[in-house]
Amino acid sequence: MSLLDKTLNIFGLHRLRAAAYWPGTMGGEDSDGRQWKRLGGGFNRDVSPQYFEDIVTRAFRAYYMNPYIHRIVEIETQYVIGNGFKPLANDASGKVQAVLDEFWHDPLNDLDHKQIDIARELSLSGENVVLLFVNTQNGKVKLGFADPTLIKKIKMNPLNANEPLTVVMGQTGRDYEYEVVRIDQAGTSAVRMPELYGKVALRTQGLKTGQAFLLTVNKSIGMQRGMSDLLPILDWCQKVEDLLFASLEKAELQNAVYGFFTIEGATPEMLKEFKQKESPKYIEMPKKGSIGFKNEKMKLEFAGPELGASDLSQAVDMFLSIIYAGSGIPKHWFGTGEDVNRASALEMGSPVLKKLAARQAILKAYFQDLCEFVIDQKRIFTDELKGVLDFGLEIQAPEIAVKDDATASNTLRTKIDVLVAAKM
Repeated sequence: MSLLDKTLNIFGLHRLRAAAYWPGTMGGEDSDGRQWKRLGGGFNRDVSPQYFEDIVTRAFRAYYMNPYIHRIVEIETQYVIGNGFKPLANDASGKVQAVLDEFWHDPLNDLDHKQIDIARELSLSGENVVLLFVNTQNGKVKLGFADPTLIKKIKMNPLNANEPLTVVMGQTGRDYEYEVVRIDQAGTSAVRMPELYGKVALRTQGLKTGQAFLLTVNKSIGMQRGMSDLLPILDWCQKVEDLLFASLEKAELQNAVYGFFTIEGATPEMLKEFKQKESPKYIEMPKKGSIGFKNEKMKLEFAGPELGASDLSQAVDMFLSIIYAGSGIPKHWFGTGEDVNRASALEMGSPVLKKLAARQAILKAYFQDLCEFVIDQKRIFTDELKGVLDFGLEIQAPEIAVKDDATASNTLRTKIDVLVAAKM
């Protein structure tokens, strides 16, 4: 048995390891419980809606109650959002920018503040569902945020497993189907969504139309559902928390003190009288600051439990290393970098900055699509943007990390020295 297996057995983690399987439908199951995939058959990489709901529920509970989970989510959210995303239109007339500002700063949309909630939700659940409510009189767009656990089904393009067409959501016995936003290449939005685009059928071709945005992360090709950033580490974080609480309980027991009287020559019947409060011979335990009297045949002693001290720090460190690896965040970002110096901290920070930049790129593209949809609705339902030639825009994203000018200058100095030496 390996050292890891022995440690897992000691702390009851063999059950956690045994339960670490992917609950997708692979095709079948042997008599010994091993799953198998049928040759030539499909592979459903998605988990069941019930399992997805359980993951999201546990992630949200852990975010508010587990300090490791809370720190991981907040690090990613705060670094990715920073000072906030801002839309900037290319049009010099200011008409497009006015439309974007009206949408962005709408009291209900309030994206200056809600963008951090969007990023946090994406980290916790792996999905973000935004329902779009378009006013057909003035083309204004209002946002409604839906709970991803209410998704019952995502209908994909049969010719493209990566393109969602509609999202089916339901609660209290009723199902609602929403068209996912995409470019209306054939001008069929009036047929698919007559209640919204029925009166403007000729104006939707080539523009973005739909009723919902679906943003998903942490999924492979062929998967419909996104997965929480916390899925690989949820069980480990919970077990570290359990170990720490068990250590605190043990410390409380070790610090407990018990007092007892030793009375020379006392029979069991006499001891019983000494213990009973209603007995005239009852001996009361002396209180703090009080004065007691005894003879040479009575002795008061104090003792504590001998539980056998054991150091859990090594086991906790081992589990924390798994959490650091699973989250992709180095340990000194958690305030525990006793063995980390400035040079190693800079090197360890590079991978996590790449990870944060990748998540920021996803959110930037999401806000780009959202703003393009807003502009297209104005073009479809109103003439406010008539005469505008450039409908392009750019999402201004915050810088994730301040550049280390000293490091950059030293690197440049080294390169210059090498070139000078080569010429000589």
